[in-house]
Amino acid sequence: MQIGGQLVVPTAANSVCLVPGWLRMENWRIVELHFGTIPATLDLGGEDWLVSPGFIDTHVHLPQFPVIGQEGYSLLEWLERSVFPEEARWEDVDYARRRTAAVLNQLLSFGTTGFCAYATVHARGAELALEAAYAKNVRAAIGQVLMDRNAPAELLRPTQQLLDEAKQLTKKYPPCNSRSAAQSTETSHRQEFVITPRFAITCSDELMRGAARIANGYQTLIQTHLAENEPECQFMRQLYPDRSYTQVYDDAGLLTPRTLLGHGIHLHRDELALINERQAVIAHCPTANVFLQSGLMARAEWLKSGARLSLGSDIGAGTERSMIRTARAMIDAAKYFRFENPEAVVPTAAEAWWQITAGNAAALGWTRTGRLEVGCEADVILAKPDIAWRESPDPLAMAFYAWDDRWLKLVVTGGEIRAGEAA
Repeated sequence: MQIGGQLVVPTAANSVCLVPGWLRMENWRIVELHFGTIPATLDLGGEDWLVSPGFIDTHVHLPQFPVIGQEGYSLLEWLERSVFPEEARWEDVDYARRRTAAVLNQLLSFGTTGFCAYATVHARGAELALEAAYAKNVRAAIGQVLMDRNAPAELLRPTQQLLDEAKQLTKKYPPCNSRSAAQSTETSHRQEFVITPRFAITCSDELMRGAARIANGYQTLIQTHLAENEPECQFMRQLYPDRSYTQVYDDAGLLTPRTLLGHGIHLHRDELALINERQAVIAHCPTANVFLQSGLMARAEWLKSGARLSLGSDIGAGTERSMIRTARAMIDAAKYFRFENPEAVVPTAAEAWWQITAGNAAALGWTRTGRLEVGCEADVILAKPDIAWRESPDPLAMAFYAWDDRWLKLVVTGGEIRAGEAA
């Protein structure tokens, strides 16, 4: 199948540009890529179409879509009043299955073809989510939430039970990039289990250490939360008066180059230095940070320090299902930060587009997606703007800032067209 138009391709400087051209997909991957003349005999697309890698979300909570917009609380109170009651409903397997199907359709309808997500403490619910992602051929890392303290009783599990369940799911859904070339066929899973201690407040030291042993033994991704708001950090100081929040994770073995730390707003310099030394990733969640009034990330300063950053919607504290609008919120947050820090650098539209495609893929260690390149997985979106975007001095920036989800006409995941969900 041949797809063509104005292709979004990465440059050498963590950015993207538009280049006219076309690509050919065969089975699940891109097998040809040509720049220049756009053929008139395309199967999909055309001169006025924008063709981009599918968007990737590095921090999203699958069960939290029903709580979007439940405001008026800070983080810990919001979890208690809004999130935990909804997550408890995943005890019902049929409910978990219906919710997961609805969420995947929503993500696809906004052009998200890959994500790293939290499920709930229910092992079967996490497994159902992985099965649903497989059915849609979506690139996904999904984790069972691990909690054995400081949460409602119905969401707590014995420590060893959680570790046993996590290990079994890790074996069933190992890291995608660990598979040999012989296993990498069009029928291979593109789904993997991610070790997911919710945050240190709800995880005993024994649980965190055990989770780290599994993750490091199988080389899985790890996701957790870190320093999202001040009351959370105060609670941590009560639990661990002699150690920093970040040191607690490091002592447990949870800080690795495969670790995604959600938020990372309220970090001391020594904590940031430790994160950078371990090469862990901080998942920036700008819409959630504003919604819960947790604060603004000093993104420019974190990058200047050498931090690895990704971008996540963080639904349901996050309010945007669209990664384009989440990326715009990232830019807005950087502009607000620059009001008091005039030297701070604000990302461009091209850099933001790179972040939600190739940049987020790199943060997850996904080497074969997030790019329109030969050999990459065919995760592609096609949009047809109804404005004169190509006449702009910066067509990509105009498409980015004027983005309308109704422009999104087709979504391709692993070479399969998802026209119905995304039309």
